[in-house]
Amino acid sequence: MLTDYGLVKKIGPKNKSGLYEITPRGETAIRMQDLYREVDDFEIILEEAVPNQKQQSAATD
Repeated sequence: MLTDYGLVKKIGPKNKSGLYEITPRGETAIRMQDLYREVDDFEIILEEAVPNQKQQSAATD
């Protein structure tokens, strides 16, 4: 689920290794987590804070 939102990416040597790395988008989500319950669409807040991150993570998959 976290990979679906671009918050982490798989870095393990094999698909099922379970090794992930937090992305810049994930780091931003952690820094802004207090806003999660205060805004209607946290996804939009993340997109504004980390532009093009979703496209970059999809390109590296």
